[in-house]
Amino acid sequence: MKKLKIFNKIIATAVLSIVLCGCDSDVFNINADPFKDSNYINKLNLPISSYLTGQSDFSEYAKMLNYADMYNALNQSTTGVSFTAFVPTNDAMKDFYQRIGVDSLSELTKDYARSFVLYHTVKDSILPESFILKSYVENLNTDKIKISIDSLNAGQAWLNDQGHVVQMGLSAYNGKIYVLSKAMTPLVETVYDRLYTSSTSKIMLEAIKETGWQKELNII
Repeated sequence: MKKLKIFNKIIATAVLSIVLCGCDSDVFNINADPFKDSNYINKLNLPISSYLTGQSDFSEYAKMLNYADMYNALNQSTTGVSFTAFVPTNDAMKDFYQRIGVDSLSELTKDYARSFVLYHTVKDSILPESFILKSYVENLNTDKIKISIDSLNAGQAWLNDQGHVVQMGLSAYNGKIYVLSKAMTPLVETVYDRLYTSSTSKIMLEAIKETGWQKELNII
């Protein structure tokens, strides 16, 4: 009986060896490192601003965070601090610039850029399953943003009938990111902003620039 058990063990070992030899050796090579000579980063461990900086689709918004001195604010990860960021893609940012009559971020005041970021940020990490049940959210400017779920396109929604959410609930360490294909216009304008976007005020705009009143009339 004892000899039979030893014989069976020898047979089983032989069969297992044949099976393993027929398999891809990398699968069973515990010393093989698939990330050798590369830096492995778990993006879920990055706070919002750092996450966006590493994503090419959001490079323009990441620049705005820096320009508006809001980069560190959205990187906060202390206990009890979390955000939902409505983040426009690069194409959405270009479309926004065109809508307000500027060519680039540098033509915006820092105060306006800050208002834009605050308008697109909620102080709460909202899961998609909760987001779709809400009729509105309140941003960091204390403005109420109306939510309209897109009944024709799953996973999409409209914010104030202007901002278009095309992807919900990307995870960052300190909150959620909702991707916008169309940005919202913040409810903040200076006298200069209004004149700049008006097609009938070009002469007045030039007069303001010549007299040096541009800065004064561009304060929020």
